[in-house]
Amino acid sequence: TDRCHPEEARPFSVRENARIQSFPDEWEFCGPIGAKYRQIGNAVPCNLAKEIGKSIISYLDGKESHNMKEEAREEIKELVKGVIRKKIEQYQAETEYKPFFEALFDKKDIHIGAIVQSLYTSFGMSVYEQISVILAKSAGYKAERQYTLKGKIDDETEKRLSAYWSKLKTDIKTGKETSSNKDKEISMIKNSIQPGVEETDGDSTVDVFIVDDKGKEYYIDITTVKNNLKGFEVLKLKMLRWIALRASINKEAEVNSYIAIPYNPYYPEDYLESRWNSTILDKKKDILVQEDYWNFVGGDPNTYNELIEIFKEVGEEMKEEINRLFE
Repeated sequence: TDRCHPEEARPFSVRENARIQSFPDEWEFCGPIGAKYRQIGNAVPCNLAKEIGKSIISYLDGKESHNMKEEAREEIKELVKGVIRKKIEQYQAETEYKPFFEALFDKKDIHIGAIVQSLYTSFGMSVYEQISVILAKSAGYKAERQYTLKGKIDDETEKRLSAYWSKLKTDIKTGKETSSNKDKEISMIKNSIQPGVEETDGDSTVDVFIVDDKGKEYYIDITTVKNNLKGFEVLKLKMLRWIALRASINKEAEVNSYIAIPYNPYYPEDYLESRWNSTILDKKKDILVQEDYWNFVGGDPNTYNELIEIFKEVGEEMKEEINRLFE
């Protein structure tokens, strides 16, 4: 309570102290002002408590035995090794003249940076698709990549979807409070959709299609980890249209559509809290990020940790091959 404001002749207010302790702005403190200051001062910062909890979960997950089938582990390892070996065999040093970068950095540093970027690019979405299918099948699910979702959306439903989507975009851009509710959206679609025929649509291609052991269907788009507002807007409409396409053939099917982010580039910050441009999405039912995604497709809460272990093993086993690139 003795912190002084850096620009004004006064102590921090209750709300300012609460923000320092990472309390949400809507959190209410009870009692007289002195009691409020004590509550805040005695509290463990919210974000610190969150990170401690995540560390405990991570530790406990790591203590669990490997649940991934050995066949799946080996298949993923061979896939990753194959991608790296192909890049090593085909890699050619850049010949492009970069005078400003060469003035800033040694040529060796530029060369290393180019190799790392080249390897990073090699792990495109198709690799994540293949890993997803391996994991899902290992978990006992039906899974395909580059699946063709067929159906036909009637004109009236198409208009309703377009109008709803446009309103979401407008509300966000004008600063109007809005939220996307996937359950209500699915209900709206099923109440509107008319029986259709199985035909190919512009949005028919699904990166990963999964049917779990309970018959629930999942249509997944694995996308770039650093999407912009326009990208999320387009994906939001695709998620809705996938529901409509499937409902046009079988309205009773239990269908889910998700955007998958294979890793969180803003870790340890929460991905969705870091991406203001994802506000058009239902954060619980439109998008799966990093461990939420991998643990889902693997059907096990430790899948993501095991994937990281597999990549570490590949790195160790291929260290000499990889290092030759940097010579």
